[in-house]
Formats: sequence, structure tokens, C-alpha cells
Amino acid sequence: MARGEDSHPIANHECLMSSTLTNLLLVDDRAADLTVLETILAPLGQNLVLAESGQDALRHLLKTEFAAILLDVQMPQMDGFETAGMIRRSERLRQVPIIFITGVALTDENRFNGHAAGAVDYMLKPVNPEILRWKVRWTQIDSYIQRHSAAKFSHGLCPECIPKYYPGFPMPGKKL
Repeated sequence: MARGEDSHPIANHECLMSSTLTNLLLVDDRAADLTVLETILAPLGQNLVLAESGQDALRHLLKTEFAAILLDVQMPQMDGFETAGMIRRSERLRQVPIIFITGVALTDENRFNGHAAGAVDYMLKPVNPEILRWKVRWTQIDSYIQRHSAAKFSHGLCPECIPKYYPGFPMPGKKL
């Protein structure tokens, strides 16, 4: 297998390699960063939909189904955390995996806020292309398993459940 190809057996399983394109939503207010993400993800052969703001992302989500969302954290008007929160409030969109991609320092508080907002992962720019492609493929595998089995996975923890399962754990927006 060539370098850069998925070597995990399930990653290339015939059931996952559908002839139907999967939509991936890429959200970043910087055109150059969207171009980088497009270039990195093009080898996956998926339909890449670009959004330049949180509001633009929400408009796309109203009319199109997505397998995953790659979401910048620091954007004007509506940041990635707020955008993710709005996405998670929708029953139809609640299970769409969100991967935060940011140039902001990866502090514990930022990572916590990202996961509390429903992200399955949090990556720092500049991203490693092979790792990003693997993470996107893994979200597709996870989604496939959930659709075709009774297995349920939860990558995020809703703010209401944090005090129940982790008493004393600081809530989003509070210092850790």
C-alpha cells in the first residue's frame, strides 16, 4: 500500500466505498485556509462544500446532508463554538461529526469548549494532511457503523450531562 493510503482494513471496506459522493462541509473565514483544506481532502474523492462563515455554514446545512464538518474556531460575527452549538441544537444535525481546526493556541480550555460544543476532534493549524484525511475517513466509518448497527457512539458530552457524570468539573466558559 502506498504511503498516505489508509492501511486499516475497515477504512477501504467495499461497503464504505460507495459510488455516491459524501458531502464534507469546510468552514473557514480565510479563503487561503479553505484552499489548503480543499487540496488536502481532494484525494478522498468527496464533494467538498465551502463556507466562509458560520452563517454560511448554517445555510448549507439547511439544504444539504453532510458526513462531516471541518470548522474553524476563530471567525468574525459567529465563531466556531457558537456555530457548533447551533448545529447541535438541531435534531437532524446533532450526529454530524464536527472537527475543529484552529490557529488559536490549543489550551485545555479551548479543547474542553470544543468538545463541550460537540466536536469529535480538535486540530491545530497547520494540520498534518495525512492525519486530517485519516480523521475525516474515521468519522465516515463511525457514521457508517451507527447507521448499520445498534451501536451508538458519543464523542461529545452535552453541557447538561457534565455535572451529572463529572461532578465538580468546570463548565464551559469557566476557568479550568
